[in-house]
Amino acid sequence: MYHLAKLFIVAAIFTSGCTSMGEKGDKKQPVMNKVENDSLFKQLMILTNSKIPSEKQNDSLAFLILPLNNSCPSCRDKTIDSISRHISSLKSKHYIIISANDGIKNMRATFTKNDRKIPSAPGRVFLDSMDLAYKFDLYASNPSMFYTAGGKVYKSVYALPESIKQDLQEFFSGFRSK
Repeated sequence: MYHLAKLFIVAAIFTSGCTSMGEKGDKKQPVMNKVENDSLFKQLMILTNSKIPSEKQNDSLAFLILPLNNSCPSCRDKTIDSISRHISSLKSKHYIIISANDGIKNMRATFTKNDRKIPSAPGRVFLDSMDLAYKFDLYASNPSMFYTAGGKVYKSVYALPESIKQDLQEFFSGFRSK
């Protein structure tokens, strides 16, 4: 009985870390505040080193942020698998930001643990080895997606373990399954 109670406590701690939303609250949030719209977009441009041409910045764009150190293992692994599977067919206006606070070498090691490599797609995949995404508060505890148009963020999605598959499908394919 004692071992069963111990096992239950360990399982509760593990799953609570995986489902925690931190301070973000709702999973999907329309971004209504004009100042916030502009600020979020500028932060995304900083994370992409302003490599997105200005003529494209007014188009509809999508950004996926993968926090390697701060995602639950399940969400991180599913996201790494999705990136690896879809990188060759990544839509032209979709961008991936891989964020961590422990350098590019350790970022590569995380991908290697999953028998993957950090994708090489110049101008499409960006490495945030100083974890500026965290400093900008662009994720809570799992991957996040931002959808923009006209140089403004209009929707943010903070993935949860129970919805990560659909969130990633929406990002990579442009539509959500039910």
